[in-house]
Amino acid sequence: MNQLVIVGDSWSCGEWIHQRRFGEWIHQSDKSLKLNHPGMTEYLPYKTLNLSKGGASNWQSLYSMFNLMNQRQHTDGDYAIIVFQSDPTRSRQADQFDVDVKSFIKTADSLLNLYVKLTEIFYMKIAMFAKQFDVPIYISGGLSDVDESLFSLYNNKENIICTSWIKLLDQQHRPSIIPLQFDSDLFKTAKELDRLDLCDEIAEYNDNNFVEFTTVVGLDTFGPSFCDFHPSRQGHKIMAEHITNFIETQSNA
Repeated sequence: MNQLVIVGDSWSCGEWIHQRRFGEWIHQSDKSLKLNHPGMTEYLPYKTLNLSKGGASNWQSLYSMFNLMNQRQHTDGDYAIIVFQSDPTRSRQADQFDVDVKSFIKTADSLLNLYVKLTEIFYMKIAMFAKQFDVPIYISGGLSDVDESLFSLYNNKENIICTSWIKLLDQQHRPSIIPLQFDSDLFKTAKELDRLDLCDEIAEYNDNNFVEFTTVVGLDTFGPSFCDFHPSRQGHKIMAEHITNFIETQSNA
């Protein structure tokens, strides 16, 4: 393998930090979050191209992957892709794959059903691209954990690098494709679509996850800023070591 390509959202970009103004932390809504460290690319012993983007959806990751593979299909470059799973309900560029996220929200039987359906399509697309371009595509949990049984329906189970990045940093974590922190647009959209039942489920999940979320954001392996829900450079180093061990095992096999 000549090069490793990473796609995902802010979790796989690197370490983030809130900027300070007049000695006080600026609220995250002021868009003061800035990259403070390149993250795992600093520690990986491979030539690495990181196409991750803050706030990216799984659909944007797929789009980046498709463009990259389409450009490289006539070259001799040997590379592999690692995709870090974001919140499946993020809708940016979903229309590129004929996915109407609002329609899924409107018709979902439950919050879990919503996440399962959107995640399943994401896994199907990964399988399709891997076969079409004959490129190894590996996956890791990020903001959302990988559902191993669902992924294995369409992809090789051995292509899962890590089902849960959070669990790699906190052994007490309970893996789930439903994130510990919801995308801010989900509650608003569900309310607009008169899915108050989903709003109630979101509130219930938030209540149930509060203790674990508070514990996780207090770890040294998460952001240096107070309550920053991103892996710190220490967390990225642990993930980089995990990826390196994974690839070495794959190569030896």
